[in-house]
Amino acid sequence: MIILLSINADQILAAGGILHRIFNYRHMVIAFIVLVITALTLIGVERYTGGRIWDWGHFYYAAEALTQGNNPYESGERGYIYPVSFAWLIQPLLVLGFEGSAAAFILVMGICCVGSVLLLERSMQIVAPDTKKATVSAAVLIGFILVSDKFNSTLTNSQTDGLLIFCFAVALYYLRSRAIWAGLAIALAASLKYHALLFIVLFFLRGHWRAGWAGLLGFVSLMLVPALTVGWGTNLGYLADAFGGLGQMLANTPLVRSGADLATTAAIAPISWERSISLTSAFARLADWLPDGFGYISYGVLLLLMACVAGVCAAGYYRAGINPFGLDRARSHEHQSIRIDACDFALILTVIIVFAPQSTARHFIYALPTLSLVALTALNSRSPIVKWGLLGGSAAFCLALNLPLSQYPDLMNAWRSWSVASWILLFLTIALPFFYLRQFTAPHRAK
Repeated sequence: MIILLSINADQILAAGGILHRIFNYRHMVIAFIVLVITALTLIGVERYTGGRIWDWGHFYYAAEALTQGNNPYESGERGYIYPVSFAWLIQPLLVLGFEGSAAAFILVMGICCVGSVLLLERSMQIVAPDTKKATVSAAVLIGFILVSDKFNSTLTNSQTDGLLIFCFAVALYYLRSRAIWAGLAIALAASLKYHALLFIVLFFLRGHWRAGWAGLLGFVSLMLVPALTVGWGTNLGYLADAFGGLGQMLANTPLVRSGADLATTAAIAPISWERSISLTSAFARLADWLPDGFGYISYGVLLLLMACVAGVCAAGYYRAGINPFGLDRARSHEHQSIRIDACDFALILTVIIVFAPQSTARHFIYALPTLSLVALTALNSRSPIVKWGLLGGSAAFCLALNLPLSQYPDLMNAWRSWSVASWILLFLTIALPFFYLRQFTAPHRAK
């Protein structure tokens, strides 16, 4: 009888262990996020099989134009603005037809979104090994909830942001172990959004030479690889069209997609585009509003703001005993180095969102690592002021993204015009060097 009871007790304990693994909080968080992304992916696929066009049309017609020997920047409704390499890479999808290729593309983006969350969660576990895994998973969940609507926009409107956030997550996770992979991931991201080149600059500043060179050479290779089928001269002409569109944007040239004034360059909206939520666009709109001859004041204030942000963040790094502009001095302390990488990535991603001229609301998906790091700092802080200040700021950011409602278009346009959400994200990010770095990079301060 005693033996039977002991066997039953062992079985009960074993069963309890299995249940604990099944209902582990960390696994439940990951499963919840994966289910949400899967549902959004299926909704996106259903939209396209239902006859919607959205942005996949721009990509599809650009790739089709390449196969026909035509200029991708003159295809469809002239909505393709990426370097020609992306249209060249997706050409194999054309065999599936419009709806089939759209569904395949959205499925790939869904997989990228899932992969980005999994890699980010793992990176956060490495960043905070002394913190409970459930707490770290909760921080990633908070970050995901804050930008979940942007995952929805990406997957239901067939945007490439899922691939970009995946590239950033790959770069952060593999920077220390597989630097070349990290660099190539950033090269792919930069071939879609030029501002990702800031990471290559960061790699060289921090002494990640392999990642830096892999990123630089990978980017150049992606710019030139379409020449294999379209020819060197034609490819150079396409590159001129792509970068010419950037020049028109920076010159604040009005967007023209039809009529006598039609140009062959990429049809990129001007820097003062009303849909852009970046501070750069906000100050450009202010410059347009000011009397002639006074617009330079607005741009001067913008440059002063950038300098102040850089100076304040640098002060936070120095306060934590870290050189913000030099080589990584913590290579012998692996966890500490990764923690510095996480803060570096958070700052660069915020700069990309807040100061890039063409940031729209959906680009806040890039803030997932930053917001997760902010939540991790808040949950791990012993100071009520820091904890509730960061959590309150995150809640304000969420409200700024979703208010005012679309039923009030005038108020919504004014809200967007002053880039309220970008201001809040900027302040949250500035707090990281002061609280996150001191909390996680100094052993005697870590919990």
